[in-house]
Amino acid sequence: LDAVVALPHAVKLAGFGDPFGNPAYPYSAATLCTQYGTVVSAPVSFMDITTAPGKDGSFSPDQGRNQFLAEILAFFGEHVVSVPVPAAVLMADNYPNPFNPSTTIEYSLPRGGHLAIKIFDVRGNLVTTLVDESRPEGPGNVVWGGKNTEGQAVSSGVYFYEVRAAGDVLVQKMTLVK
Repeated sequence: LDAVVALPHAVKLAGFGDPFGNPAYPYSAATLCTQYGTVVSAPVSFMDITTAPGKDGSFSPDQGRNQFLAEILAFFGEHVVSVPVPAAVLMADNYPNPFNPSTTIEYSLPRGGHLAIKIFDVRGNLVTTLVDESRPEGPGNVVWGGKNTEGQAVSSGVYFYEVRAAGDVLVQKMTLVK
């Protein structure tokens, strides 16, 4: 989103800033809307909210998100002692993208268990299943060579890969260019 614009009949309840109180998120707000109730909105994906690196160069992406969540909860009268930080989250990405003739889908599992990675076309039709089995915790990867379940090459275009593991689902877009 480039910006979040409240509906004409919505009433702005609050705005949220960065951890230092600066209005870093000018379009972030809690609004009261008769059609949808209370809506909390932000101009970026919640996953894009991070904290600047510390002196040692490391950073905790969860810290910025937790601060933002704490502000929202505090506004609605909830007392926040601490926001739990998950030890790890399901992650996936592919490279190269766009690709020809194949792409590698890398993933990182927060805990061992069942993993399913499926490829879909833009209409939502299943193209192929790359993985559907138990895998250990940690990083891994799988290569998709641009072929369907029958082993036939698919046409150029946009495809989506769905990664399901540990109760989470990620969907990412990739482009096959021939």
